[in-house]
Amino acid sequence: MIMRGIIKKLEVLDENYLPEKIIGRKKELKAIALNIKPLFYGQPMINMFLHGPTGTGKTSIMRFVIEKISEEDDKIKGVYVNCWMMDTTYAVLMKIAEAFDTAMGLAKLKRSNAELLEYISSKAKRKKIFIVLDEVDKLKNDEVLYLLSREGYGIVMISNYNIALDKLDNRIRSSLSYEEIEFKPYDYDEMLAILKARAEHAFYEGSFPEVYIKVAAKNAGGDARVGIAILKNAALHAERNNKEKVDREDVLYALKVVKGVKLKEQAESLKGKVKIIADIIKELGEADASLIASKYEEHAGEKIHERTLRYYLQELEKKGVIKTKGIKRWKTYFINEELLD
Repeated sequence: MIMRGIIKKLEVLDENYLPEKIIGRKKELKAIALNIKPLFYGQPMINMFLHGPTGTGKTSIMRFVIEKISEEDDKIKGVYVNCWMMDTTYAVLMKIAEAFDTAMGLAKLKRSNAELLEYISSKAKRKKIFIVLDEVDKLKNDEVLYLLSREGYGIVMISNYNIALDKLDNRIRSSLSYEEIEFKPYDYDEMLAILKARAEHAFYEGSFPEVYIKVAAKNAGGDARVGIAILKNAALHAERNNKEKVDREDVLYALKVVKGVKLKEQAESLKGKVKIIADIIKELGEADASLIASKYEEHAGEKIHERTLRYYLQELEKKGVIKTKGIKRWKTYFINEELLD
């Protein structure tokens, strides 16, 4: 007899899966819609900077908006660019150009930035364009922001860090004139609603008891990606052990796996200033903020502002990459030993 199994649609548990409905972000979705609304009347939209911790829905909500707009109005086009993978001006412009031309094999042709901008402008005469720059802090420089803002395209910038744009040139900041929208971690009820919706589509009825969905919601820490990963790993573990229903053992296994994976992902995803800071702490073993700042200047060839350093240290601690000892001026920082195994 072939067992039915637990997982009905594994793709629903993928972090890139786009749900039919956005849960727990009604206020943020309304603000984004109002800022984009002028495009429908041929007017410039209000640029935005979305920021908040990982797994709070920033990327999902913009992919959702792009999809819905494409269904409603073919004269407006949103283009999503992940700046982690496309961190140069050329790469970003090429991605935008390719969104309008895949048939001609544009990616195979070497074009200058000016040529790409000219091509994009030719398309913008027929469509209103807005561009979503996810992980905008991963860009190697601000040139593409200047070029795109100068052309008058709508721009939505996304980052986990609320200080990601602090060092923008004043001319670019003035040109962008963006509105900030903060995405806070999901609360327990929001997380539970998100996980229940995913579970309903991903699992066969009754195969993932609600009590364990609640455990996942409680242990997600406000991060939807973590909550969904707990569901996925628990279900896969149960299936590997030929079970028809997820039980406590499967959930405990998932909690352990997800904690380890998230910690390593957080460390491996570091880039730029925050990576330099983490590497300095790892090299020193343990250090206070003043020593880290001094070493940063040696490594990066520039000083780091006290507020910026404090912010990045807090973020590294939140991510679990570093730990601390002491308080206030006696506080020291060291790498989480779990990353040294």
